[in-house]
Formats: sequence, structure tokens, C-alpha cells
Amino acid sequence: MTNPASGSVDVMVVLCDGHRCRALRARTEVGPLGVGGDLFDVLREVVRGSRGAVLVRGQCLGACHRAPLVLLLRNAGPNGGDRRGLLVGPVERPEQVAEVVDLVRQADGRPD
Repeated sequence: MTNPASGSVDVMVVLCDGHRCRALRARTEVGPLGVGGDLFDVLREVVRGSRGAVLVRGQCLGACHRAPLVLLLRNAGPNGGDRRGLLVGPVERPEQVAEVVDLVRQADGRPD
């Protein structure tokens, strides 16, 4: 969702695209959420179904020991200046993918 007061995005999903995360993402089992797709495809679909979240591929997030990683950023303040982040990783099993999807939906204010 976009914050009209500041013009900023309220929810940003950052998929680490560093060397290690990119390599390990190939072995991520997305389960029923990503029929024929990978972690990026699952995140892209949940962001498309959001009220304005944004998905970006970021450079190395610096926590390679927890690869593959997803960083979830959301505005916490009324004017969009106070950002809160949650680093989730590793995201390798279907239940971990489902947890990330749920976190994105909660941050976006979606009930499902």
C-alpha cells in the first residue's frame, strides 16, 4: 500500500539476489504455493495480489549463513519515515515459504 502522505511504499519485499542466495534458491521447495515456479514466482504472485506491496531483488543482504533470504520492510510510523524490517531465512521448505507469504499478507493488512 502506498502512503499518500509521504508517497512511499508501505510494504517492500526484498529477495536477496547475492551469489549464495541465488544459488541456494534453486533448491527451495515452494510446495503447493508455487506450482511450476520458484520462490521469486511465489513472492511475485503474493505481491501482485497485495494492496500495493513492492517486490525487489536486492544485492547481498550480508547474512549468507541464512541463505536464501527475504527481507520484509514496512512503514511503522504515521508519516512513512519509520521503517521496520524483518529478515527471514533460510527459506527452503514449503512451510517456510508459506510463513513468508503470511508475513507479507499481514504487513499489507490483508486478512487471508
